[in-house]
Amino acid sequence: MCRMMLLKGDFASVFVPLISAFKEVCSNDPLNREPDGSVYSHPDGWGFVNIKDTIEYGKYAQPVYDAEVPNMRDGLFMIHARKTSTGEPVGVGFTHPFHAFDAESEYWLSHNGDFDKAKMAEYMEIPVPVGESDSQVFFDLFMRQPGNAKSKLQQAIKIISDLEAIKSIANLFLVSYNRVSGEREGLAYTDAPEATVYRENSMLYSSGNRKMRLIFSSSVAFSSHFKGLDLSAIEKLPRGKIIEI
Repeated sequence: MCRMMLLKGDFASVFVPLISAFKEVCSNDPLNREPDGSVYSHPDGWGFVNIKDTIEYGKYAQPVYDAEVPNMRDGLFMIHARKTSTGEPVGVGFTHPFHAFDAESEYWLSHNGDFDKAKMAEYMEIPVPVGESDSQVFFDLFMRQPGNAKSKLQQAIKIISDLEAIKSIANLFLVSYNRVSGEREGLAYTDAPEATVYRENSMLYSSGNRKMRLIFSSSVAFSSHFKGLDLSAIEKLPRGKIIEI
């Protein structure tokens, strides 16, 4: 289980408490416990992208709760803290978001969940990549699709659903920047196979105010830093739909 947050608008007044809430639940997740009952953290690196009149992008090996997150004020911002799935590679090169580009646009992807690398690789008719995580293989699949960001994401999701390649959940954030038009877009998606219990800790929530919107991993809402914010009512993101922030 990784933790993610996606912001859009003028979020200067809430950024510090939101990051404090994010760090808190990444160090001690209130909705998860290790099998032995100990504290459940998200220690395996973190990364972010912020797009406004500049693009700032970074990936780090240290836990986000031990890091100094740059103070962002507005634009389109995504942050991800990793909890590595069993059997997946660890290291700064595997932290999210992942970055790629085509003829017109750049894309950054963050993922929480588990995909079947072998099924996706077989579909793409390539060997199972050794130096890529399941999220990176999905991103490779995404980049092979035609169209704009939303179209690519729709097609990639349909493919992994048809392949039954979603092992647990598919929580996805996608940020795109069109270098020609300057358009910036933030997309979110959440779903799980029918046989999977869709628990509270797997959900994505949305909230905001008149200046900004945010979509975030459910745990963040349980932080004391979050509860004091003047935000609209929290809503659970609908399953199986791509939402534009």
